[in-house]
Amino acid sequence: MGAGEFVSAEGELPFTVELGAKYRFADATGASGEYATIDYGVDAQDEVLVFVGRQVPWAAAHLQGGAPEVAGSGKAEALACPGCGAPVKPVLEDTKVLTCGSCHGVLDLSGGALKLMAEAAKRPKPGIPLGARGMIQGDALEVIGYLKRAVTVDGQDYTWREYLLHGPKGYRWLSESDGHYLYLNEVPGGRISRVVPSVIATCDKRPFKHFQTSRARYVEIQGEFYWRLETKKQVDMDDYVSPPYLLSCERTGKEQNWSLGEYLSGEDVWKAFKLEGKPPAPRGVAPAQPNPFKTQSWATLGVAAVALLLFFVIALAADQHHARKTVLTLEVPLSPPGSVTLSEPFEMTGPPAAVEIAGRADVSNAWAGLDVALIEEASGEVDAVGLELSYYYGSDGGESWSEGKNQAKAIVSAVKPGRYVLRVEPVSGREGNGSLPASAYVTVTRGVFLMPPAVITFLGILVYPAILWLRSKHFEVRRWAESDHPMTSSGGDDE
Repeated sequence: MGAGEFVSAEGELPFTVELGAKYRFADATGASGEYATIDYGVDAQDEVLVFVGRQVPWAAAHLQGGAPEVAGSGKAEALACPGCGAPVKPVLEDTKVLTCGSCHGVLDLSGGALKLMAEAAKRPKPGIPLGARGMIQGDALEVIGYLKRAVTVDGQDYTWREYLLHGPKGYRWLSESDGHYLYLNEVPGGRISRVVPSVIATCDKRPFKHFQTSRARYVEIQGEFYWRLETKKQVDMDDYVSPPYLLSCERTGKEQNWSLGEYLSGEDVWKAFKLEGKPPAPRGVAPAQPNPFKTQSWATLGVAAVALLLFFVIALAADQHHARKTVLTLEVPLSPPGSVTLSEPFEMTGPPAAVEIAGRADVSNAWAGLDVALIEEASGEVDAVGLELSYYYGSDGGESWSEGKNQAKAIVSAVKPGRYVLRVEPVSGREGNGSLPASAYVTVTRGVFLMPPAVITFLGILVYPAILWLRSKHFEVRRWAESDHPMTSSGGDDE
């Protein structure tokens, strides 16, 4: 929305022009270069007119004469600084505000003659010097302006730096904060399809989450600018993020301007402008900084999912291949004490497999221990295990209790095929009215599935993806810590 004034007219026009008359209008843009103007006229009773058009190349318009120069491409004449008298020569002809290179005063050129807007002040050298030329994303650019801006949040000042760039395609911006950079282009409002203030904004069908709303002011000005920059004026800003992009809206009264920025590292900027030394070391996490762990965690999770699938397929195949089979059941007398029971020789066939040795005995308020040895006849190799069977029960203060089990088992891994003998030596004991059965029973089962190694393997596959996920989560907590929507209320996340 705005108001204009007729200042001149020439040729034939389909309406009456009253010089000095003010008319009201509203401009709108579309996502693909469309333009529209709503003309409300001079008086309230005037008919409202709507004009719709599209930006086209000069050649497509078929107009006579040469094509006009791109805005800001022409060279301006040298002028004298009203503060110190030194010659001041803007780089571009459409410059509205610039600073004097001698006294550093801020000068207004919007009226055609230089006027002093702000007193001279010592200004430090920008990190990227004015006049530096470079190439970013295929655009040849020159640094023509530098701003230092600030916002105050909860009594704390936060500053960042902005560089105005110019090239054959017009103006661009480079923003730097804490060693993090954004390369920004102006975006027509028509490309913003949906805005829910302080929640979400959509640009080119890409959703951006609201990051922060603030009021910015100018702290430092150097170089020249294509609009009448008012040094004491503050601007309302809304930032929305969708890493590596940041969508920003600057609001002044009824006017709002959108820009879309893409994250760049300091190394990328230094390389683009061929600067000496090293860029400032980045601190913290920038709003649009890509999460280096997010892509890794998803990729690793995909690999882990495939690995787990293969693991279960292999485990299932192994379980089918090594089908459970009981190869021996042996009765072991528990008395007399010190007696030893030997089994008849039995065969283990097939490839090496895990073997389960299990014992059971109906003990009551008693216990029985079985020292079991699995002996290969040919080599004399022994695998020994111990099984403890115990069961106790009673009552205490009217409450019944029990503990122990009358069965136990142990696993012997990778038992080779061959001829084996089982040797069992029992020991036992009982208390009070306890009872012991005459015998215990020991079974040998081949081809059992080893759960502990499977669990360890399963957890091992998930450890690295879990670590990456936690690091990715911590990265996002740090990103949003300084926003209007922190993910945690605790501090100290900059470790």
